Amino acid sequence: MSERLDREIQEILARFDDRGSRRRRPSGLQRLLGQLRAWFWGTGWDISPERLLTTAVALIVAAFIVGRLVPRLGAYLAIVAVVLFAASILFSVTGWHRPRHEKRWRGRVVEHPARGGFDVSALLRRLRRWFR
Repeated sequence: MSERLDREIQEILARFDDRGSRRRRPSGLQRLLGQLRAWFWGTGWDISPERLLTTAVALIVAAFIVGRLVPRLGAYLAIVAVVLFAASILFSVTGWHRPRHEKRWRGRVVEHPARGGFDVSALLRRLRRWFR
């Protein structure tokens, strides 16, 4: 009985070793690109003001560099960067992004996150509150 058990364990370990040896490690560039992709896009399309602003700054730097070589392309990159910069400020002011944490008091959720996309009524409430 123990020989049979030992043999089965050896077979399982051999199959596991075969599967593990086929997997190759990604190169340094692939890991870096994977980390950048995860940082920018995360899990799904979580567009936050911070990511938009970071992308806008990166595009401004790219526009300055590319603008020396191809002025028209640099101008287009700068326009896109300005639009992203304005969108990040707009999203930051209106609060159109997913909250990082739920507001809780004594273990209960105090404010439920808005479902769906842009909420016009919430924006109007905020504007009324701000003007008071």
